[in-house]
Amino acid sequence: VIFDWADQDGSGKLSREELEATFSIIKNICKDHLPSLTEQAWKELDEDGNGVLNFMEFASWAGPRMGLPLGMQRMIARTDSLASTKAEPCSVLGCPCEHFEEGTGIGGRTSVCKTCKHKKELHEHKVSSEEVPFPEYWNRKEGKFSEILDMEERAFREFQHILDKTHQGKWTRDRTKHNPANPRVPEGYQVVKVSRNENSTTWREYACRRAEVLTRLHEEEEASHKITKY
Repeated sequence: VIFDWADQDGSGKLSREELEATFSIIKNICKDHLPSLTEQAWKELDEDGNGVLNFMEFASWAGPRMGLPLGMQRMIARTDSLASTKAEPCSVLGCPCEHFEEGTGIGGRTSVCKTCKHKKELHEHKVSSEEVPFPEYWNRKEGKFSEILDMEERAFREFQHILDKTHQGKWTRDRTKHNPANPRVPEGYQVVKVSRNENSTTWREYACRRAEVLTRLHEEEEASHKITKY
């Protein structure tokens, strides 16, 4: 509603002039939760640099700061851009299992997944009232938060495997320039710490932009089919 109100010409895009004309009113409503509309702030808003803001550029920036709904449910339903709320994917990092199927574990133990052998409680869907649902494996499911969590031993092994497989012992001239005392190429790297950043604000912004891109691709695909049909 705020976006449509600010979009005075009804183009579906907000120019800087349109936003500036209504920004003081919006900021007053939000009790100064929004920063000033400086040149740098506009550049951050206009991510694609085309001189105007689409709805998701505005919503992903203003929504989390203003505590407003982003209208995400419809896009999520159409594009399946986020995990289904009906699925029960395994929350163990690196496990590809998407749904719990009851099986028997070691020693006849029940309530383990037939596919991945992890316990049922690691698959149970955690209900969230958030408009933009957070990843199943995150510790928190609601509110505003920012946490850095140390990962378990399995994550160390997985990241170490990635480094071992992708390392290339190729020498380049910049090594001598930046480290003349020891320009040799390392034989490998050792992972000493793995952390996961669970940040509610950045996740919401990412999810909004991803859903918007997938929605646009979906609409373009539908339009292409209609053209082909006729």
